[in-house]
Amino acid sequence: MCSYGEQERYQIEVEFKRLTNKIRDQQDLLNKRECAFKEESTELKAQLEEGNKVRKLFKEKCQKLQDEVTSLINEVNERSTTIKKLRDRSNYYERLEATILSLKEDLEESKKQNKELLQALEKQENEVLELRHWLEEERKIEENMKKQHREREEQLQVEVNILNDKL
Repeated sequence: MCSYGEQERYQIEVEFKRLTNKIRDQQDLLNKRECAFKEESTELKAQLEEGNKVRKLFKEKCQKLQDEVTSLINEVNERSTTIKKLRDRSNYYERLEATILSLKEDLEESKKQNKELLQALEKQENEVLELRHWLEEERKIEENMKKQHREREEQLQVEVNILNDKL
């Protein structure tokens, strides 16, 4: 038959093991979430880089289009052209303008997506910080439980020694 002290010690050990397993599970979860966060962060960075490439391409195309428009305007001014040539160029300018508008829309959409991705990244960073804080609290609890366990074990040992001396 187990004495009261042994039962209490056993209960403390069971609770200690349960908390240790809980902390280990939570550490595993934190590691998994951190890994997922790193993967998503890499993906978000790649998407951001893609958005930057689109912006750079947009700027380059705009500059080329502006250069071409300037060149065409100079050409129109220097030459006497027929009405047909002017109409052709007018159509060409309209296509250029439509292309510019389309590229501007693409750029705005890219900016919007970049903003959303950045917000998602910040949210995940906050979640990781919260999990780390929580894990630190759990570690403190574990250390306190270990300390209480040692103190109780020492107290029980003193009681055993006193009882042995009395026998």
